Amino acid sequence: MAKQKAKKLPEEVRESAGKIWLAGLGALATAEEEGSKLFKNLVKKGEEVEGRGKAELGRFRDLVTEVRGKAGRAFEGSPAGSTTRWRGRWPASACRARTRSRPSRRGSRSSPSWSRS
Repeated sequence: MAKQKAKKLPEEVRESAGKIWLAGLGALATAEEEGSKLFKNLVKKGEEVEGRGKAELGRFRDLVTEVRGKAGRAFEGSPAGSTTRWRGRWPASACRARTRSRPSRRGSRSSPSWSRS
């Protein structure tokens, strides 16, 4: 009886290996079929997301334009806005106003007044 089981074991292994092989081929065929469907579905969803993103970008641009306009109008009404152009730094008139209170050292080779004893 043990000899009969030993003889059947290689047959069972061969059958099992054949079934595993066939299952693998079936999985490959299914992946090819479903893969193309999945790819088409992913492309469709990607187009939808891209459309929503473009719409959001358009709304954001509109908001930036609106805020930029408001900031420009507010600056035009200020004293600095009437004499200078804003370029992302302090206007020259504001810088001059801050430096007038300091002693001028231009043309002077002597040490500053605060270091004299």
